[in-house]
Amino acid sequence: MGSEEVRYHAVVDVGPIALCIVKNPVQEEALSWLSRVLRGEERCVIPLTSIMGAHIVATRYLRADSREVAKRLRLLLSARGVLWFSDLSLERVRRALRNCERYGVDSWDGYLLTIMEDFGIKTVYTLDLEDFSRVPWVEARLPVSKDALERLHRWLKEKLRAHGNRPTCAP
Repeated sequence: MGSEEVRYHAVVDVGPIALCIVKNPVQEEALSWLSRVLRGEERCVIPLTSIMGAHIVATRYLRADSREVAKRLRLLLSARGVLWFSDLSLERVRRALRNCERYGVDSWDGYLLTIMEDFGIKTVYTLDLEDFSRVPWVEARLPVSKDALERLHRWLKEKLRAHGNRPTCAP
């Protein structure tokens, strides 16, 4: 009985994680996606940088409480069956920055692209479809429906309008 190669089909960006841990109009749909990931139905690589970034997005843009977000993210990190990826070597950062130059993406996305290259992955779960559309070999997928994403954008605009159009850290 030989060992079976485990293939990962996607990498996870910051936004989908943030949607799962903060109360918002699409949280249930996002949690449904995350449940499939945690059960191994969607074989995903989740960089630890996406967890760190989810804290920033959840507190700064979704205005969630920092302590509550940290608690929920720590619970998420206890999940098994997910490849939690942690290599942020000097060489990988250099490659990420080359991807930034090549595709005109930011450093977070450049880093995700290096992981995708290394694992032979062509799919990313993200909220930033436009950013990844610059990369011809990448298929960017939403963790929620397009209708749900539109609801989220309306909700965020209303939330920003109520707080003077400034994203700020939650108290």
